[in-house]
Amino acid sequence: MSGETVDLRQLRCPLAFVHAKLAIQARADGKPLTLLISDPGTAKDVPRWLDKIGSRYEWLEAERILRVY
Repeated sequence: MSGETVDLRQLRCPLAFVHAKLAIQARADGKPLTLLISDPGTAKDVPRWLDKIGSRYEWLEAERILRVY
């Protein structure tokens, strides 16, 4: 995994979603960000929010990893 990695596996929604959103907004332009997510609600909410704002991402279901580009 290249770029920054944020481990959210110990957090549950809504706190995990808030931390994910802040990390995505704070990342440098063009730098990939990897989020490690275990909470099912966060795993649904973050991609939904990324679709809404038009960000590119890849969700790796088996590994519970979300990569934001």
